[in-house]
Amino acid sequence: MNQRSNSSDKHSISAGIGNRFVYHNGGNLTYTDSFENSFHQKYWMYLVVHELYEGLTSVDSFVTLIANFGKALGDKAEVVLPLKSAYKETRRSVTKKIWQPETAEDLAKTQDIYMLVISKCLSLFDPEKGDKFLLLRFPGAESNPFQYIEILKSLEEEIHQNNNIFAWYCRRLNSQAKNDVAERIVSSVEAKPGIFGFSIDLKQLILGSK
Repeated sequence: MNQRSNSSDKHSISAGIGNRFVYHNGGNLTYTDSFENSFHQKYWMYLVVHELYEGLTSVDSFVTLIANFGKALGDKAEVVLPLKSAYKETRRSVTKKIWQPETAEDLAKTQDIYMLVISKCLSLFDPEKGDKFLLLRFPGAESNPFQYIEILKSLEEEIHQNNNIFAWYCRRLNSQAKNDVAERIVSSVEAKPGIFGFSIDLKQLILGSK
């Protein structure tokens, strides 16, 4: 298994490029890992799980769901999953970045599982310099992981259609939603901070569809 050389990524493994399989080994999730050509991806997606949830079977199920999402994306994105025993360290690798104050406070306090979507690997990502980002939030995923299957499928379709997911906020401003799901997506976007990044509460999308 090839280990990532970047220090900020050392507690994570990839479900994206290369081998994309999830194994159950004595109740513990492990993942194959290959980073060959992975720096050419359009999106890097880092799953962040609060350390409070270590050992929860439902969280294992959600991580598996995201691993399958990464597999379905193929070479469209690099989906990076935290090692089960290193949730705190991987969360810290995200929160220690130099964020705008409101975003830094939010990330430090939240217990929601979320995914950071960026256009480069985490070690090169610099929000202080205005690198664009997207925070996909999964409230309640630790107790009900499968509520997000439909939304993840919709996101997968957006990416496979080569739609720029960083443009969701712009589509909201221009009122140019393509369908009901996209309309719910853009209407749930909250700017954080300004033009460089924004946050989407995916549970809000689910509630809006009912």
